[in-house]
Amino acid sequence: MELAIFLELVNSVSVTNAPAVGVYDFAMENAATSVRIPGDAVDILSGLAAKLGQSKAQVIERALKELEASIFWEETRQAFERIADDPTESARQQPEMALWDRGTASDFKAEEW
Repeated sequence: MELAIFLELVNSVSVTNAPAVGVYDFAMENAATSVRIPGDAVDILSGLAAKLGQSKAQVIERALKELEASIFWEETRQAFERIADDPTESARQQPEMALWDRGTASDFKAEEW
């Protein structure tokens, strides 16, 4: 899913605290919540659900996970960039980074089943 499409969907979401009738159950770990989104976002969501052969809820869950991962990696990239831009912090981090850079996949034992 393109991030731009998802961001458009997320930015247009208006979350309500009122549960959808008949689907909210405090005993359920994955309780449903009612969310109002504009018609054009519903059209995008419906199109993606049809294209992927998934329910709208599955598409939203997937999109949220992808957005969360995207934000995580962007924050990670920015953190490394800040370290690289700060000579003092870069020098402080260098010994640990060198240890990680030396490691290879062959350094880890294969798990036997």
